[in-house]
Amino acid sequence: MAGHFCIEQLIKASPLPVINAIPAINEHFSAHGIGCVGLLGTNGVMKSKLYGGITSAEVIAPQEDVFERVSEEYFALARSGKCTDEQRAFFFGISREMISRGADAVMLAGTDLCLAFDGFEPGFPWSTPRLCMLMHFLRHPLLIAFKEAATSQEFASRHTRQRLFSNQEQ
Repeated sequence: MAGHFCIEQLIKASPLPVINAIPAINEHFSAHGIGCVGLLGTNGVMKSKLYGGITSAEVIAPQEDVFERVSEEYFALARSGKCTDEQRAFFFGISREMISRGADAVMLAGTDLCLAFDGFEPGFPWSTPRLCMLMHFLRHPLLIAFKEAATSQEFASRHTRQRLFSNQEQ
């Protein structure tokens, strides 16, 4: 999500294709009826409410008294590459607090936050920008066309092999 603070300029300047995750996130929220989302991440991501790009849901951030600590704990987690039980309890507690203030789900807007959530059931819905993008691309017409073509080719290849082998047996 780091490049999304200047995504339009990045898309224009980059010689390589750049994927903007914001439309996929908006689509995900709309498709799942998420009207309000709690946001965990760095100070910049939380203050800007994901760089102001979320239009399909209200975005709330952690309360002011723990706001700085969320970012500090996130950076500590990212530096160490692992999540302590205390950090996990902290992130789950902050998330539950945002749920109690009306969030339908929590968006982990920092790659390393998955270390706290993966493999654990926090008791509330959560997602990541990468998951939103994956779901978006799995429904992309080009991917669907490739899957259909591959399936057709696979069927044709099996059918041809069956015919060839059955002819050899005769």
